[in-house]
Parts: sequence; C-alpha cells; structure tokens
Amino acid sequence: MKHLIIEGCDGTGKSTLINQLSSTERYVQHSRASTSTGGPVPDLDGWVRNDLDFLEYKDPLLPFIYDRHPLISELIYADLRTVNRGVSGGFAKLPWIIESQRRMAKLSVLVICSPSFFSVQKAIEASGKDAHMPGVYDNLHAIYSRYERFIWPGRVVRYNWHRDSFTDLLQVVDNFND
Repeated sequence: MKHLIIEGCDGTGKSTLINQLSSTERYVQHSRASTSTGGPVPDLDGWVRNDLDFLEYKDPLLPFIYDRHPLISELIYADLRTVNRGVSGGFAKLPWIIESQRRMAKLSVLVICSPSFFSVQKAIEASGKDAHMPGVYDNLHAIYSRYERFIWPGRVVRYNWHRDSFTDLLQVVDNFND
C-alpha cells in the first residue's frame, strides 16, 4: 500500500482527515518535519533524504500518513512564513527537488484538502492569528492559491469535505493501490 501525504493550507481539515484515516488502523502517522507554529526541523533536506532512503529500503508494517511533506509544503510556505524564511540546502537546488519528488511520488498518494476558500478563511479567522505559523494568516490567499496550482509528479486526490465523503476518499486511495 502507498503512503498518504495530507496537504493543504491551514484550515482545510487536514487534522480531521488524518484523525479519520488513523482511526481505520490502516495507516500510522509519520513524525512531522515542521510544526504549525515553529517551522521546519533543522537539516530539513537531511530529514527528507533519510526518510526516502528508509521508505525505499525498509518495509514498514503499515503505510504512513504524513501531516504535510517538506517536498510540498516547504515550496509553498518558505517565502511567506516569517519563521526560518526561505529555502536552503537541497531545497535551493531544483534538480534535487525534482528527483526527490519523483522518488516520493512513486511511494505515495498526495491528498490535497481543498474546501472553498471561504470555508478556509472562516476557519482561520475563528482560530485566530496566533494559532498559525507567523506569516500564514496574512498570506492565506496566496497559500491557498499555491495549493490549487500545485503540480505533483504522482497520484493526486483533491479532497473537499463539503462534497466528498471520507468513504469515497478511501475508495479512491484503494484504487490507486491496486
């Protein structure tokens, strides 16, 4: 079975979806490479390299669920956040990004949570500016738009919890695993 990467800007329902997926006991949550308010871990490209090597050479008992993945979210957020702003290391090298994304795409399905912008804006405003990484609240429309335009070299599902059921999402993901 393929690993799942759950992406989308803040307020799109990622945490709810991850909790639903975890409750199926078909996936195990992977450690995070970035926190919602603190930004990415040190040596982020090293984290990605080590993770890809592990996934390609080990066979975890259950596939992972990623609450965002640096090969996606770092490219979307890096120049907009105020914590650890900008890209560095491998993320500053396009060939490294392309090759790393291709490797990860072979192993995973990307689920981009994308309800309407109005729903996202409402959720972000309800949680308040301090509940998110500095720069997110002020750049919400740009972040949302970047996810809408994001291109991934593998399987992608755009999930809108307003119109798509969780059961339908599981069926689509299962079809990708056949």
